[in-house]
Amino acid sequence: MTKFLSLFLCGLITANADLVAHYALDETDTTTSIVQDSLKQNDGILIGSSSPAKDFKALHGTGYDFPLRSGFRVNPSPEVQPTDQFTITWWFRPTTLNAFDRFYETLSGTGKNGSGIRIDLGGNGRQVRALLRDGNGSTDTAVTSPLTLTAGAWYFFALRYDSLNNFCKVTVLRDTGGDITASSISASTTTKTSLGTDTITHNTGVFFAADDAGAASSNDFGGAMDDIAIFQTKDDFGVLSDTDLAKVFNNGALAFDPPAPRPTINSFTANLSGFDSGDSVVLRWDTTAADSLEITPNVGPVNANGSANFTARFTE
Repeated sequence: MTKFLSLFLCGLITANADLVAHYALDETDTTTSIVQDSLKQNDGILIGSSSPAKDFKALHGTGYDFPLRSGFRVNPSPEVQPTDQFTITWWFRPTTLNAFDRFYETLSGTGKNGSGIRIDLGGNGRQVRALLRDGNGSTDTAVTSPLTLTAGAWYFFALRYDSLNNFCKVTVLRDTGGDITASSISASTTTKTSLGTDTITHNTGVFFAADDAGAASSNDFGGAMDDIAIFQTKDDFGVLSDTDLAKVFNNGALAFDPPAPRPTINSFTANLSGFDSGDSVVLRWDTTAADSLEITPNVGPVNANGSANFTARFTE
């Protein structure tokens, strides 16, 4: 990952990692409705007339156990509304298995003129379906895992979408204890290579375990969720390989791609508080977590910590 700091402008430019949103669901405080994004960019908020049970034992720490009429929403943003070349993963443990109950919803309506992503339990309520629409009005992309779900069991889920390379993959794999390999991911993946969509746009907000902004309709997911992650193409390719997904399964999304510390200007000082044109001025700086550092204008790259003499001049 490359990071760049511009000291004179106090600018901060970071290159995003391919993990762009992550909800560990490890919070235990029952008095807060905030659902924390591990990357501290897109926190969610609990919704609905019911409340999830926090601190629910899961495969990677703890999760939330959502009763019907509960869930959480996240304000729309590019990180949580992916459009192309992305991967979405999570763990889930269904309590109820009802037709079309939603894990993730950014799609409104039932017509093919809609836009967004719907990940639900499909028409029979026992298989995971991913439905993607781009608003073209005539076609969509739908992929359903053939695995029949059992209430009370933990499952790993992944959606991988790449319209440029013409594939949409849905992976659903039951946890049986112990680590897995890429071959287990491959054997649990259903792939469609004839797509009815291009780049995805989104019609509505972002809802997890709910089908609307208030978790007030009849198609909310009932059960536990954990380790929700969204990967996109930034510095790295956003579509994870089978080997990558096996690592996410085994160790969790954060262990696979831990967020890098943000580059920070700890101090930036001059030895004079006031000066005239022609005076000699010493600038000192201290930074952390920057891959590269540059003073602009007219100076160029410098070390992360240091000092330099400059001759002051007036500019207009």
